[in-house]
Amino acid sequence: MNQSFRISDKALRISLIVGSILLATTVLILSIAVGTSRSREAVTTAGSYLTVTDAPGRTTTAPPSDQAGTTPIPEKTVFKLTRPADGYLSAVHDVETLSYSVTMQDYRTHAGIDIETENGAAVVAAAAGTVTAAYEDPMMGYCIEIDHGDGYVTVYRNLTDTVPEGIEVGSTVRAGQLIGAVGGSALIEQAELPHLHFELTRDGEQIDPLTYLTYEERAEE
Repeated sequence: MNQSFRISDKALRISLIVGSILLATTVLILSIAVGTSRSREAVTTAGSYLTVTDAPGRTTTAPPSDQAGTTPIPEKTVFKLTRPADGYLSAVHDVETLSYSVTMQDYRTHAGIDIETENGAAVVAAAAGTVTAAYEDPMMGYCIEIDHGDGYVTVYRNLTDTVPEGIEVGSTVRAGQLIGAVGGSALIEQAELPHLHFELTRDGEQIDPLTYLTYEERAEE
């Protein structure tokens, strides 16, 4: 009878020890799980940065770990023009003030600039682009238009009726490439000295080419 009691006491002690170990293990596992969950909740994404909460009521902002490997945004290209012809400025751009036309003998606006030069003088593309039109205008003679992208278009008027080989609608040209020659085909500017009539627009709005170019007026003799 006493031996039976001793066996029961020993089994009880073993059960208590095992139970204590299991309880301690469970508490440890729960503590680890709770800690991991809180760590995950402390890091949240905010825009392109990570907001890390490291203490109640306080946050610190840091760039994401892969930000250093992102590709930088290229700077916007600045629009520039090359002189479309060598010569002197003989008429300025003015779409608001009326100026006297020697040919028409009246007062009218002037959408571009006139570059005084010689008949047959070279005319080049003022910037890289694509030829979008080549035509004969009833008043301004033979003309070429070039689209330079970003809304910019240049127009070359009062040309000869011939163009270099390869210059046609759809042709891609580089800045300074020969596209034609100065002629006398503009009927409403016939009385003027030989010149290139040059225009610049952006999104269909006229722009003074002298914003991007510099020409001197011919000195009076």
